[in-house]
Amino acid sequence: MEGLVGRTSFVRRKVKCREHLFHAGQPRRSLFLVHAGTFKISMVTADGREKVAGFRYAGELLGLDALDIPSYACDVVALEDAEVWELPCSELTEERFEFVRWITSTLASEVRRDWNWMLTLGTLNAEQRVTAFLLDLAARMASMGFSERRFLLRMTRADIGSFLAIKLETVTRALSRLQTRGMISVRGRSIDLLDAARMRASLESEDRAGQVRMPRRRAAGGLPFTSTGRSVTALQAAA
Repeated sequence: MEGLVGRTSFVRRKVKCREHLFHAGQPRRSLFLVHAGTFKISMVTADGREKVAGFRYAGELLGLDALDIPSYACDVVALEDAEVWELPCSELTEERFEFVRWITSTLASEVRRDWNWMLTLGTLNAEQRVTAFLLDLAARMASMGFSERRFLLRMTRADIGSFLAIKLETVTRALSRLQTRGMISVRGRSIDLLDAARMRASLESEDRAGQVRMPRRRAAGGLPFTSTGRSVTALQAAA
């Protein structure tokens, strides 16, 4: 992926923590490859509330949702000091076939990722949603070469609740219950996964009950998801 980007004209940009990369309505001129850091994607509802649509990490693209419109459709803000590679949309030409094919593949995996989270939000209870989110994040950390057992939540609990369609207090209670049951350890924003196998089992119990079928394939460390919002099946299909 970086090899493809390296053959295009791009600009490295540093983005400070809590700084917006772009706002909804801003003219769309570029896509952005996350080289380092974590970003939050959000939209503002008609009544002025923020709705978190997802999180992006190193190796993922920002701005794809605006490819067919002249302006960005959402707000994107850095959750830590980060770096992106700005890719001008003018590079999306027929002469850049491999690059355009990669963009198309990435866009398709975004659609499948949304399907997976629609299934998760529609079939799992609040505690299971939080569990799925943590397993997902752990697998994403592992894919970037970091620990899959210990990591920091760069987003707030309110952000997690908004993404999972549950209240802030519900997220806090779910984390506390998982800690009481010995599955995780929580220290502020630091999370230790103490028993990932039991966490996965708590999701798969729904599968055995015939209510939802979770992905059978496993990512690094045997986790059911590989990035926040992206299933193993989605990534394998996009590879």
